[in-house]
Amino acid sequence: MCRIESSLGLSDLTTASDIIYVGQCSNNPCEQNCKENDLGTNFNCSCLPGFSLNNDGKTCGVCDSNHYGEGCAFICACNVNNTAMCDSVTGNCQCSTGWEGPTCDSDINECNSNLDFCKNASNCINTIGSFMCSCPKGFINATSGKACEDIDECLTNPCKATEACLNTNGSYSCSCKPGYQGTSSGGDCIDIDECSSQSNPCAQTCSNVLGGYICSCSDGYMFDQNKKCVSVFRREFEIHYPSVSPSDNVLTLNSLEYNNTQGEIYNTINRQLQLLAKGYLDCSASNLRKGSLVATITVNMNKDAYTNLGGYLTKALTMMNMSELTINETRQPEAYIFVKSLRVQRDTPQCDLRALIDPCESNENCNVDDEGISYCQIQM
Repeated sequence: MCRIESSLGLSDLTTASDIIYVGQCSNNPCEQNCKENDLGTNFNCSCLPGFSLNNDGKTCGVCDSNHYGEGCAFICACNVNNTAMCDSVTGNCQCSTGWEGPTCDSDINECNSNLDFCKNASNCINTIGSFMCSCPKGFINATSGKACEDIDECLTNPCKATEACLNTNGSYSCSCKPGYQGTSSGGDCIDIDECSSQSNPCAQTCSNVLGGYICSCSDGYMFDQNKKCVSVFRREFEIHYPSVSPSDNVLTLNSLEYNNTQGEIYNTINRQLQLLAKGYLDCSASNLRKGSLVATITVNMNKDAYTNLGGYLTKALTMMNMSELTINETRQPEAYIFVKSLRVQRDTPQCDLRALIDPCESNENCNVDDEGISYCQIQM
């Protein structure tokens, strides 16, 4: 059927040229192509190449993987086992990896190409549709046999205890570790005695150990913060905790409880002396014993850098805050410092305390300067 459209009334239609015929395809009944008969009374739908007309006679569906062309009427000539895709329009074959040719029937010999699929001096072996790599010694197949990777032999520790392992491409080498040297016979690496060499690495005492050496200071000396041996001013005092009743474990040398308590005492005293005592180097806490709990504190100060260390230590002991002392992470309200039989307090006379720590010579008098620090002065 067709319909007649005009801007004129029916009575005004006088000639055939006034009539416009509107065909069936004007309503776009087809998904792709629409064709009418000569009278415009009927139409047919068709599809582009690569598609076929569905059963409804109007819509189009893409060709399946084995057909192509107009109406999907042609069968693809591609080898289905070696083809990734058959073009639904042209029927051209897109080959899977490892195949080539119009119908994907020809195996690609990857080993004849210049792409060097197998690296690291490995041998390429062509297979049907693919290839594999044969790896030389020192390499291992990786990525499903398609490449050779270096084996890190050093992971299995093939060298001797005195040797260092260096991984190389396809192999490894062993060389003497620092502190060891090889022999003329090429045998095991032997220890270098650094202490016996002309260039002794230590300023005072050198102790050779396997693969290295240890420097230490002679008696009366110790390392400062720069690892330099300095002359030491060393004094002792006691700290008493009257409110602490130590268990047997706390008093057992090298037990966990002994070491923990010793560490707490050291940390508290060390922290305060660092702030209060000029020339202070370090201290130690030892000889934990009952009474209720008593520890011996040994203080080391730098004689090379400062004079009047007895005055600095005396002042520091009277300034220490006993309320900061802790045992078992608990602040102790009662903790006292004793130098011999003298209990040290804030108002302890500096010269009385100095007489026990670092007494003046017989021809000297003890005086106290404006900063409250005692010093010895030769009698006039």
